[in-house]
Amino acid sequence: MWEMLYGAAFLAAFVGSAAFKLTYHPQGRKLQGNSGVGAIHRDLPCGPGEANRFDLYLPADKGRNSCGLVVYLHAGGFTSGDKRDDEGMLRYLCAKGFVAAGINYTLRNEARPEVSVYSQSLEIRESIPAVAAAAERLGYPLDRMAVGGGSAGGCLALLYAYRDRNAAPVPVKMVFEAVGPASFHHQDWTPYGLDRSPEAAAHLFSVMSGNSITPDMIQAEAYHEAVKNISAYRWVDERTVPTLCAYGAYDKVCPFASAGRPTRYPAAPLARIAYSIEALHSIADICPIVKSKLEIFLRKLPLPAPVRGMPCVFPGTPPASPRTPPRACRHFAGHGRSVGTRYSHRAPGRPPAQQ
Repeated sequence: MWEMLYGAAFLAAFVGSAAFKLTYHPQGRKLQGNSGVGAIHRDLPCGPGEANRFDLYLPADKGRNSCGLVVYLHAGGFTSGDKRDDEGMLRYLCAKGFVAAGINYTLRNEARPEVSVYSQSLEIRESIPAVAAAAERLGYPLDRMAVGGGSAGGCLALLYAYRDRNAAPVPVKMVFEAVGPASFHHQDWTPYGLDRSPEAAAHLFSVMSGNSITPDMIQAEAYHEAVKNISAYRWVDERTVPTLCAYGAYDKVCPFASAGRPTRYPAAPLARIAYSIEALHSIADICPIVKSKLEIFLRKLPLPAPVRGMPCVFPGTPPASPRTPPRACRHFAGHGRSVGTRYSHRAPGRPPAQQ
């Protein structure tokens, strides 16, 4: 019974965070950018399922020999959300001169209990060639791509960039995401009690991975291979693409500890970015900071190959309590060198610093 309650709480929290993201815009901050947007093609097919549809945003400038593709995947706790939710982001990317695409995927619900994070990631992998083919057909030849997303979409973006990049129709040059779970270690998921309940961890990880995981496997630490297919950090190696990640140090939906594992993996290349932001599970709070750094990445596409070296680690740690906020570090590292670091410490009760 307890494992069912924990699983329900996990999914409810993710869905609630998606609803918050869709309705909350701190100080009216929104992504702007329409002047460079040309045609928009909606609900194009990219797979056999009813949900397998995508929207394609084409830049107004059609005179270039080649373009970059940026795919952005929607949030929603793997159970809700839609590509139309991210129209502001997609318009912004398109206005920068990129072909931009938002892709829907089959959601897990009572009617589709067999859906898992793994099956959703496979749908994304199978959809992107159709996206690239549509762009080419409409007169936009592609030579590179990036993939991004928020929350559940961030998890799927990392999986595509790390695990499935070899299946991409054009080279994947970078991945950017906010508050997306990157690993599934039961010790990290303390807000849901998974560190204290092997039964709850086994149930939830079975649902998300599509594999059968038992409490004994959790206790014996024998479940890691069973969740590898949904744990992006397990696919990091010396060829992993440059990455921009942003997480809230106070996030109780996607725990801070789980977010840090990709940057602690020994094979991680140096060309990475990791941001710890004094915020909750709010893409609206984090997005302006991600956007400012994303501008740097987009201007540099195509990017050089990652440089292997000391991995960039998350500089902050989760606060011991709301009364002891972390000394959060905004750290940007790319192309094998650090290009800027800033530290801040805010007093309890004070809103996150604006950048």
